[in-house]
Amino acid sequence: MANELLKKMEPKKITLADGKEYKLGPINLNVLTGLEEELGCGLDELGKKFAKPRASHLRTLLYVLLRENHPDMTQDGAGKLVSVDIMPEVTKIINEVMAASKAI
Repeated sequence: MANELLKKMEPKKITLADGKEYKLGPINLNVLTGLEEELGCGLDELGKKFAKPRASHLRTLLYVLLRENHPDMTQDGAGKLVSVDIMPEVTKIINEVMAASKAI
């Protein structure tokens, strides 16, 4: 059980449009705080915002997840790393990160 928990906490790796591999860490308090700050809402409203996701929400979530392991990342930079052809894969990985975080 402990091994499964640790596995869920490991960063997910994703190759983005620049061909480089990036790590998306699990959702933690820093990520939640970052989302609150970037989206201008509290925890109670985050679920509502992501129930009807917008491209800007996806970019913000990707940015906040990326900067945990890539502190030089900017929101504009995160957006440039996702071309339309890889958007389904990015969305899939983000969903996996969110699902793993819920299971912890």
